[in-house]
Amino acid sequence: MSPDTEANKFLYKQLGNNPLTTLNYAMTLVILSAMVMWWGYYSYFGVRLYNFLLNKPLSFRKFFRKELKPNMAIIYVIILISVVARLYAINLGIYGYAQSSKTLSENIAIALVINSAGQLINFSLILIAIKFFKEGFNFNYRLTLTLIVLIELYFGLISGMKSAVIFPVAILFICYYLVHKKIHKGFIVGTVLLLIAAYVIIEPFRILRMKDPNFQSSPGYIASTMLDAYSLNKSRKIVYGNEDVFSSIVSRNNYLINAAMAIDFADNSGLDTQSPDFLEKIYTVPFQAFIPRVIWRSKPIEDFGAWFSVVVWGGTPTTSVAMSPIGFLYFAGGLVAVIIGFFVFGVMQKVVWNFYKGGGGQILVYFGFLSSVILIDSSINGTLVGWIRNFPVFIILQAFLLKK
Repeated sequence: MSPDTEANKFLYKQLGNNPLTTLNYAMTLVILSAMVMWWGYYSYFGVRLYNFLLNKPLSFRKFFRKELKPNMAIIYVIILISVVARLYAINLGIYGYAQSSKTLSENIAIALVINSAGQLINFSLILIAIKFFKEGFNFNYRLTLTLIVLIELYFGLISGMKSAVIFPVAILFICYYLVHKKIHKGFIVGTVLLLIAAYVIIEPFRILRMKDPNFQSSPGYIASTMLDAYSLNKSRKIVYGNEDVFSSIVSRNNYLINAAMAIDFADNSGLDTQSPDFLEKIYTVPFQAFIPRVIWRSKPIEDFGAWFSVVVWGGTPTTSVAMSPIGFLYFAGGLVAVIIGFFVFGVMQKVVWNFYKGGGGQILVYFGFLSSVILIDSSINGTLVGWIRNFPVFIILQAFLLKK
């Protein structure tokens, strides 16, 4: 491989003298992970775990509502709470990309409560979308659905998170497909347009926000910064340079190089005492899920992206770089950890699908876990903690959102 082109120079700089060997190995692990995940899905473990949760000895089945009957009064209360909670989070400076690490650490308990309140509206959106697509025109459902989508698009945009902008339409796409067993082209177009808009507006906003020493966390200042960032990027190309938006979207969502860099670093440089203990963060997951930080002062902090950016990627601590789930698992235990980890994800995919087949309130649990088993996050321990912590929360939510 000749190091003449700019792309090749980048790979040689990041991956050493044998970038193709490392990339090939990383791609092999990607293929192996997919196969292992498929194996986990079709094993008996998924069915057994689902039966263990719903039947004896745990017997959670009795807590689930049998039918999807929305409690509209509760849903409108949730909409109000989610709006107020997120406005309060913005005012505190702990919402989305406008947050500062110092402010967040000072208000971490409040941030968790506010984040949970903000997530309530997602379940309301799912429930109303399913009912609307099943029953056709219903003015109450249509009005509520429109209101929630507009609210989510607004807060998703000012959060500075591209996924938050796309999420509402993605929910509509999935709900429509599950109800009608066919794809609605309008939702595909809407998702693509929102994705482009998110990259055009949010990426330059992030850069301008980090460079603005007088940045204020308020809806008005955030919106003003986004407009300034969009105008600046349009004239000076501060984000994409000569790249078109589509090329940038594809390149920014390709984590093969990130995984390869993690593998190369683990094999050739190795983790030292200053590096995160990835294996410890996995086997202490049950404790992370239930022991509060007030009691466990050294409780792990999700700072892997900043560490990876500085130590492995060679970037700055203000940037968070995803190492990919393969990278995290490889740091935790090499090839063995990758195989075990993706087998577990395959098992969980089967468990989640069984919840959908269970109908009624179980459908909301299905949607609650869906993104975590499809869009596998780089922070594996965070995902595992979420599975343990959120399951009882989802049971309580469906009981409140649905009528008996």
